[in-house]
Amino acid sequence: YLYFGIQCDEPAMDEIIADCKQRDDPNLWRDSVVELFLNPSGNRKDYFHFIINSNGVFYDASAIRIGAGSTFDAKWNSNMEVKTAKKSSGWSLEVRLPLADLPWLNTEKMTANITRHRVIRSKAKVPLYSWSPYIKGYHDLENFGSIRFDSVPEENLLEDGDFSAP
Repeated sequence: YLYFGIQCDEPAMDEIIADCKQRDDPNLWRDSVVELFLNPSGNRKDYFHFIINSNGVFYDASAIRIGAGSTFDAKWNSNMEVKTAKKSSGWSLEVRLPLADLPWLNTEKMTANITRHRVIRSKAKVPLYSWSPYIKGYHDLENFGSIRFDSVPEENLLEDGDFSAP
C-alpha cells in the first residue's frame, strides 16, 4: 500500500464547503478538497488523479497528459480507502492506496503533486496550495515533485500551511 496522511488547518471550519456526496461526482473539485496527482512511472505522461473532500467523498480517474491538456477516464476505479476527521481547527484525511492500483510504479522515478483547494463560504484569501510548483495548473506533470520512498520529512512541506502569511 501507499499511504498519505494530510492535515488541513482551517480557521473557518463553519464555512467549509463539502456539498458533493457521491463518488466520482464531476463537481467534487468545487468543494474544499485535497487532490493527489500520481505519476507512478515517472514518465510525466500517464497519471492518476484523486480528489477527496472533508467528508471522505472521492473522485478517482486515470489520465493521460497530451500537450497542455489531459484526457481522463473517470470510469477507472481504484481500491483506495479514505478516512477523514473534522475538528474545530481543521480537517484531516488518511488514504490507503493498493500498489496494485499503480501498475507502472517505479519507486526511483515516481513523480506527484499534492494540492489543496480551499473553498469556504466567504472568499478565501489563499484558495490554492500546491506541493509542486504551480506554474500553469495542478496538472502540470513537468513540474511535479519526486516521491522518495527512503525518507520522511520532519516538518510541514507547505509554506504558509497555517495561513499566517499576508
